[in-house]
Amino acid sequence: VGTNPVFCVGDNSELSQPTSVFIGKEARIGANCLIGCTLISDNPGHRLDYKDRVAMPLDPDSIGRVSIGDYVWAALESMIVGNVTIGAGAVLAARAVVTRDVPPFCMVAGAPARIVKKLDFPEEMIEVLGNDEFRKHQEAQVRK
Repeated sequence: VGTNPVFCVGDNSELSQPTSVFIGKEARIGANCLIGCTLISDNPGHRLDYKDRVAMPLDPDSIGRVSIGDYVWAALESMIVGNVTIGAGAVLAARAVVTRDVPPFCMVAGAPARIVKKLDFPEEMIEVLGNDEFRKHQEAQVRK
């Protein structure tokens, strides 16, 4: 759908098979990530109206970017869909459907994915990631 799509994978990251990646614009996976049989798509999905799905191709302007931070674990059959940023150290539970940003060092589960646990934010990562990322972690709300 897009022109010149970009796909980058950081050092020491592993993508298990089968992992599917659909890129219209851009998908980036950080370093030291474990991606387990996952779907990654910057495409937000097709139109809901059955006539529009067939008659109109996907609007390239509706395509976002997927950004997966360092040290992320995307467990078995998780899905990352749309314009989504996943913070460093985050964990996506098995079969989680991520359609919104995930703060750093948080665990999400469910469909749609919700924050179910805040993981420890290592002190050394505050300096690496910066105060804005630490603030996002601190402000994250656990929803069960």
